[in-house]
Amino acid sequence: MSSPFDDPVPRGIGVVQATLRITTAVVCWGWAARYLHLKTASPVAALLEVWLGLEAPQIAKIESITAYALVAVGALALIRPCWFILFPAYGWLTLAAIGTGFQSPAYKPLAGLEHLAGSVAPLALILMDFWPPKLKFSLGLYSTGLWLLRIGASLAFIAQGIHAVIQSHFGGAWVEVMQQALENLTRREFSDRDVRFALSVLGVCDVAVGFALWIRRSRIAALSATFWGIVAAGCFTVASGETNYAETMTRAALIGAPATLLLHWWLATHEEPATIVAKSEFR
Repeated sequence: MSSPFDDPVPRGIGVVQATLRITTAVVCWGWAARYLHLKTASPVAALLEVWLGLEAPQIAKIESITAYALVAVGALALIRPCWFILFPAYGWLTLAAIGTGFQSPAYKPLAGLEHLAGSVAPLALILMDFWPPKLKFSLGLYSTGLWLLRIGASLAFIAQGIHAVIQSHFGGAWVEVMQQALENLTRREFSDRDVRFALSVLGVCDVAVGFALWIRRSRIAALSATFWGIVAAGCFTVASGETNYAETMTRAALIGAPATLLLHWWLATHEEPATIVAKSEFR
């Protein structure tokens, strides 16, 4: 029996939680696919070598176990998220973001922040869908999870955008990705100048979307961020196909985080229209 002191359960909570579950699963499977399918060492490997001084065979064993564990975490995230499974995943994804920055030849913080939305997704899912045990709904925990997603997605877009703009001037991996994506998408060649211009446009749009999502609770901003997340994350698959699809999956939170916010703001919030205040009311 409900109590008048219970927090109101937002409309559409099931859809919002399901979107975040899918996002978390895809991010986990993306990192697992890097090692299991593409045979690429994760950024955590560099941290294990530097911080713990582990040898290559030891690191390979840890990576193999972790990759299979992430496959299981992704499956459980879809079926029934468990906090004691998601917490280690959150820790590992955070290390992966740190390792990405550590491996970057330049602008290390920006490279790491690009994966912030994915690393906070499991933690947000814990807060928004805690189990076990099944707790009474808490609007505070639910709202905190949404704030984590909002901050993580905003910073990820801003960092990715700044990184793209910098590389459009000084060169870097983003230039090659953008060139391959444009040529595969349009079936024609582009000059280096055109590619760098397109990359700078991508970066500016990333930054604009990130700030829009951060500053204002707007459905339009969330919708724009979701669409732009598809463009930004999809560049890697369009550029390299099967050899780089995992990178798109690891950046899936650029799509899923703003989509989760969009569904919540659309289904569970109601904004009053602006009204004109009469001059007489100030007397």
